[in-house]
Amino acid sequence: MVGLSRRAWPQLTAAAVAVLLVLWARTPELDAPHLPPARVRVKGGESAVELVRLHAGTIAADATRFSAGDRFQVRVSCPLGAAVYWDLLVLQGGEVFFPLTPSAPFHCANGVSLPGAFELDGHQPANVCVLVQSDAPADRAQLALTAARALPGTAACVGLTAD
Repeated sequence: MVGLSRRAWPQLTAAAVAVLLVLWARTPELDAPHLPPARVRVKGGESAVELVRLHAGTIAADATRFSAGDRFQVRVSCPLGAAVYWDLLVLQGGEVFFPLTPSAPFHCANGVSLPGAFELDGHQPANVCVLVQSDAPADRAQLALTAARALPGTAACVGLTAD
């Protein structure tokens, strides 16, 4: 086997580091999975999520931005009459958060407000997703494990960027 000279080692090391950097740069981020849009087709119709933002005393519907101290309310539209379980999750900075505690199932209609409000912190973009299911409440432990890769087809998401 032919040995490498001492001069070749720094060049070989630099080339290996360059290859690793290129591969690392092409790896998708965990907090940027392929997420459903704000409106998704489900059996019997379409589900949609809308965020209402309270920012410096001003209320804005269809929020897509956030600042520290903003509060958000979530409105869900889904096929009329169906009773659904819901859960809200936020994907931000490679982590999954559940800022609201689901209550009893609700009957679908247009613009049903989920109980409670939440805030975001930090400056990283966030994806706010509502999952509606007719059969049973979502398994949060399972969602926390899989949400960075994929969400169920009944989820609808809104992306938020920091001001």
